Amino acid sequence: MKKFFSKNRYILIFLMAFSVYMAVILVRQEFKYRELMAESDAYDKEIQALNETVDELKEMIQEISTPEYIERMARERLQMVKPDEIIYVIEEENSE
Repeated sequence: MKKFFSKNRYILIFLMAFSVYMAVILVRQEFKYRELMAESDAYDKEIQALNETVDELKEMIQEISTPEYIERMARERLQMVKPDEIIYVIEEENSE
């Protein structure tokens, strides 16, 4: 057995060094894999939040596209009236 180790010493040293190298590579790859999975989870959450925002905006677009909403905004913001309507303005007194 001693003769075997003395003849193949360089081969054993090489195999041990190679084994250590492969172990280091595997550990580094495992850390990188975990890091990428965490990043992927974060992106998935961000995508979900953005999809919810898109859904809310689609609902808002549908709401503001209705004739009732357009009429309400024209009355409130632009103070428009229909031809047969009369607007009464009531002024409040300041009680100072």
